[in-house]
Amino acid sequence: MKDSFLLPFTLGIRFIAFAVMIALLIFLYSYVIEFSPSAAVNEHWIISRILSACINALLPAALITIIYGYFYIVKHPGTMVVSFMVFFLCVLGMFTLTRAGDKALTSFSHAPSQAVLHERTIQNYSGDVLYITATKGNNVTSAVHLDTTSPPPRINAFHSGYLVTETGMLRLEDTTIVLEPLNPGISSMMEIPVFASKVIRDILLFKKIVQDSSKYIFLFSLYFCSLWIFSRISTWPLFNMILIISIIRGTLFFLYSLTTPLVQRILTAWNISSDTVLTTVLAGISLLLVVWDLFFVPYPKHRHRKDVSP
Repeated sequence: MKDSFLLPFTLGIRFIAFAVMIALLIFLYSYVIEFSPSAAVNEHWIISRILSACINALLPAALITIIYGYFYIVKHPGTMVVSFMVFFLCVLGMFTLTRAGDKALTSFSHAPSQAVLHERTIQNYSGDVLYITATKGNNVTSAVHLDTTSPPPRINAFHSGYLVTETGMLRLEDTTIVLEPLNPGISSMMEIPVFASKVIRDILLFKKIVQDSSKYIFLFSLYFCSLWIFSRISTWPLFNMILIISIIRGTLFFLYSLTTPLVQRILTAWNISSDTVLTTVLAGISLLLVVWDLFFVPYPKHRHRKDVSP
């Protein structure tokens, strides 16, 4: 029983630690890809990026904490029903905090950005690669432009031009370039691998689903708690961990598959909404796993201890 009531403190500490580490990585990544020698880093930029990094780190930290919780309960089982209820409330709390953070981030007022000229920096603006050698106020006195939007790519040198800051339009003689949004050339060196980008895509979709409906906070909390059965499905912890991570990855991909045109056409033909499919699948699998857990998978009765006998 004691282990069951200590679970919130343990998971809370781990959740904070994981969130801090992930937020630091997100902030450093934002700083690197947005770095420009001629762009000033002011207090508003730092505060907005730190706030964004902390809030965006909540959901990944929650998922990692949930996986940690599965195996923590195996070693510190407590009472089965109490541990499950406490674990469910912890997961529900983390998802609720994530939703609240997302709403706070969307309501955070960012200062309006204004187009600026960056000297001696390779910049990529939606296919227009630009290198400005010298400026004088909002006037460009020397610039090199690589046009990759039309084959074959062309390199153009300009000796005059001016920036319209209100619209972000840079007029270089007979060429016009839109300077917003800024995508510095260094970002190409920080390209995210395809596999990781797909995982991030599915996590962002998961975040959007949770943010849009309180019903899904409850259903996903129940679903993820029911997955703890796989932490003791075998006597090999590494196999159990790989299995759990694979199931969670499959769940995130399932959310994305519901948004694909093919699945949408099938659901439309059958007159079924994706919301109904997702609700039915989450509720059905959760209840099935809970029943399976109660009647077919033995629950550890005591905390695991090392053999201290001589």
